[in-house]
Amino acid sequence: MKAKRLFITVMALCCTMVAWAQNEVPIAILQNGDNVHIYKGAQAFVNAVEAADHGDVITLSQGVFDSNINVTKSIKIYGAGFEDDATAGTEITLINGPLYFVSLEDNTPLASVYLEGLCFSNCEVILGRSKGNPTSTIKDVTITKCKNISTVAISQNVLGSMVVSNCVLGKIEGSKTVVKNIWVKNCYLSGTVKELDPQSDVYVDHCIICGCYDKNYSYAQVKFTNDIFASTASYSNDQAWLTFNGVGSYVDHCLYNTKRIGGSYGVQMRTSYGNVTNCTPVPYDQMFFDATNAAYTPERTFILSNDEWIGTDGKPIGIIGGDGFNKVPTTPTVKSLQLGVSGTTLSVTYDAGVR
Repeated sequence: MKAKRLFITVMALCCTMVAWAQNEVPIAILQNGDNVHIYKGAQAFVNAVEAADHGDVITLSQGVFDSNINVTKSIKIYGAGFEDDATAGTEITLINGPLYFVSLEDNTPLASVYLEGLCFSNCEVILGRSKGNPTSTIKDVTITKCKNISTVAISQNVLGSMVVSNCVLGKIEGSKTVVKNIWVKNCYLSGTVKELDPQSDVYVDHCIICGCYDKNYSYAQVKFTNDIFASTASYSNDQAWLTFNGVGSYVDHCLYNTKRIGGSYGVQMRTSYGNVTNCTPVPYDQMFFDATNAAYTPERTFILSNDEWIGTDGKPIGIIGGDGFNKVPTTPTVKSLQLGVSGTTLSVTYDAGVR
């Protein structure tokens, strides 16, 4: 069945290539079982979401898609990428508005929320709440290879797990909600992770973090590992935020900024509620080999200026090892396409593969 689904996807992508070449309009492909439906234009994504059922897959071409809609079915959404990169074969799929994920069916949580390869117009992804404010729990969430989500807003409890990986985004914010297992890995965070219930377990690994964190010890335990804290705080009493995220929090094998910028302050590690181990203070303008700042650009490699920073346990510190940052979506790419028509028969010859 997977092979058949892949074949349907590739055939739909072939049609998308032809439609894009002929019209240069955004295309949304809705896969419903063995059936494929294609929608065109700025409203293509909205139309595909409205027609979708549980378990369906929506694949979006490059282009700009209107949004600001409720997603009320358990579907997967794939884009062509969050940046233009000819070498990787990615082009920008821009979502021009927030997305609300909520179940409108009584006592049935929305399950398996999945987003990949999308660029947002600095808008929110809201989990567990609709535009009209009805709420529901969510079960299992994956957001990967996405950019410019201003806030991943967790409005209701997330059952199962939540993974945010290979993303460039603002903040991840609860409203005293529970996410039993949340992994944030290989991400660039310009904002915060905050206001999750103490029953939550939060792991932030191999990330560059440029925002400040909530100081309220009654919130979730947060485990920071192999991260770089390049952030500054506006007030001197905000320097100690790192270990105030709950009793049992810890920061391990991380670099953190010590340089003051104008009226802002660098990071100081305190152990009022959590533990700090094997961490190294470094001025932010000395952290990276390729620039004297921590700003994200598509060309940045964020290679550390010193690959020999070692913790007291003799192990490397900072974003070293791990899976690495990868912004290329997993949707197939069509490398070549030839169409032939003989009477009422359409023949398609194509070469496709994984990006």
